[in-house]
Amino acid sequence: MSVGGLFLALTDSTAKTQRVHQISAEHAAQSKALASRLYRTIKSTNSSPTIFLTQKEIDGLTALAHRAISRLSIDVKLTEHGVVIQSSVDLPLPISRYVNIVGTVLPSESGIELSAIDIGDVSISGERALSWLTMALDLYVGEGTGQSLLSSFSSIKPTKQYVVANLNVDTNLLDKATSTGLLSKIRGEFGLAKDEEQVAQNYEWLVEFAQTQRSDADISLFVRHLFQQNVALQRAPSLEHSYVEQNKAILAALILYFGSDRFGMITPKPRSMTLAEHLTRNNQKHLVTLGGRNDLMKHFVYSVALQLLSNNATSDALGEFKEFLDTNQGGSGFSFADLMADRAGTRMAMIATHSEAQAKQVQPLLARVSDGDLLPTIEGLAEGVNQREFSTTYGDIESRQYQQMVQTIDSRLKSLPLYQFAWR
Repeated sequence: MSVGGLFLALTDSTAKTQRVHQISAEHAAQSKALASRLYRTIKSTNSSPTIFLTQKEIDGLTALAHRAISRLSIDVKLTEHGVVIQSSVDLPLPISRYVNIVGTVLPSESGIELSAIDIGDVSISGERALSWLTMALDLYVGEGTGQSLLSSFSSIKPTKQYVVANLNVDTNLLDKATSTGLLSKIRGEFGLAKDEEQVAQNYEWLVEFAQTQRSDADISLFVRHLFQQNVALQRAPSLEHSYVEQNKAILAALILYFGSDRFGMITPKPRSMTLAEHLTRNNQKHLVTLGGRNDLMKHFVYSVALQLLSNNATSDALGEFKEFLDTNQGGSGFSFADLMADRAGTRMAMIATHSEAQAKQVQPLLARVSDGDLLPTIEGLAEGVNQREFSTTYGDIESRQYQQMVQTIDSRLKSLPLYQFAWR
């Protein structure tokens, strides 16, 4: 078969899977419950854990995937005969072409069993698909690891309402992954920044500067200081470096200082702190502000992190996810002010790492940045909107009313010089 013939066989002119689920308060609550349960399972010392997923929890995950990956449509249905997965991917081509994929994870009492996988008009046996997956895992993690990982599933039992996967984890797998440098590989490819030396230098500057600042200072002071330090370095003769990586290192230092300690799992903290430094950091994490509010600073910093770890669509989607979570009972309600801080953090990270030319161009601007340069006014943006009020006023995230609010937020951001640089 020719290359052109294979392309036509693998693709279609229409998407056969439609987007059924969108981010909502219910989906946010379901996904939070699932994440908490999976986290407890991972933290457990039990070598034979059980993973339990309901249809509603899976629907919540597909809703998040739809918002994060604009070209993807996916639908997962639980049946007594297996977990049916259907997806369509819109190819970035001048003409409409889609990759339509259908497959089923079958009930199993030993390992993972797949039905035939259909990609367009091409059918691949489940055995061959698993063989390819095993080879890919061996190549990435280490020889023999792929089979061990896949055989960790001792059984898969689906019903119409839920699926239960029983695991039998090989305790030697972690040692094998560590010995093959998997952790370093993951950090190198998916970490906040690649240049750990630059991250360490910026973190050191930040810790020293923080000792001289008020606990309730605004975040722009810290951003400005780090960019000033880096701009000064550029005056050194014959200093060659990547401006993109330099900016990533600055942002990574800010994230490690003002964000959760869990970011250290992805990008290790450069050094331990003295007691005085630790107390200062703890106070500033809870008191430093953006737009006069600590919660907006946190939204901003965490969105910077999500952008460095993923992409703008994922970061925006998770920001919306958090706001829908807040519309549930006991939450603070949907806040468009929080959403603006989310989008500001995402865009600043995008702008600072867009290209070598732009990364260099934006440094002097960030070296004199102020609070008002990072976040425009939040006046008139609705906050504390509960689930019922959101449904009544805005409907859902695809509605004209909601999209108008997002456009208002983005227009305010673009009114500031920083956000007039290229976002994509």
